[in-house]
Amino acid sequence: MKKFFSLLAVTFFCMASLQPVSAEVITPEVAKSTADGLLSLDTEFVGGGEATVTPVTQDGTPVYYLIEYNAGGWAIIAAQSSSKPL
Repeated sequence: MKKFFSLLAVTFFCMASLQPVSAEVITPEVAKSTADGLLSLDTEFVGGGEATVTPVTQDGTPVYYLIEYNAGGWAIIAAQSSSKPL
């Protein structure tokens, strides 16, 4: 009986790990705000301000955003809320 429950628990955890992770697509505005926050940590960064946000898509769904600052500099931000910034 103990082996059965151990096997059942292992099977449950294996099956749970196969479930897809649901993530929300973030908006270009959130991507720009995230990039501003991350780049503001760099004291040498002189960009910021106005920027062009270009979505890069796969099958019509944004995968990441390319933020190009008018004053110079750029950032790449993931378009999925489940991603962690580097």
